[in-house]
Amino acid sequence: MTAYLGNFPIFLVLLVTAFITSVYVGRLFAVVFLKKGGAPHPAHDPGWTMKLPLIVLGLFSLGGALLPLKAFVPLEREAHGPFLVTLLGLLVGTAGFLAALYLYGSEAGKERAARLQTGILAGPRRILEKKYYVDEIYNALIRYG
Repeated sequence: MTAYLGNFPIFLVLLVTAFITSVYVGRLFAVVFLKKGGAPHPAHDPGWTMKLPLIVLGLFSLGGALLPLKAFVPLEREAHGPFLVTLLGLLVGTAGFLAALYLYGSEAGKERAARLQTGILAGPRRILEKKYYVDEIYNALIRYG
């Protein structure tokens, strides 16, 4: 809410981030539960190297849920914002999830996703594949710096 009222460009970045996150979660849902999203490998038991940290995180989450947080972080005013902010967040999240199901929820969707990756999303895909060119920048700084 503070970004909406005080810094609208930051609010827009947060909305884009919510959309991208919901697309990611929607794709994960399609791959795991609908089994049509083109999972590269069959699911398997990850073992204790993955289970133990998740159990520890779950225990900390349960412990945090039981703590009386208002005693630790007193609020001077109510944190409720305009209804428009809540509505925009819900709409953007739902739109991202539905877009992911449209792209990854069926075999035809896989073809649509492939066309997007080579079409309009080719530039962002290249940036992500190159990991924001951090290695190239680092090598250039070491070589020429």
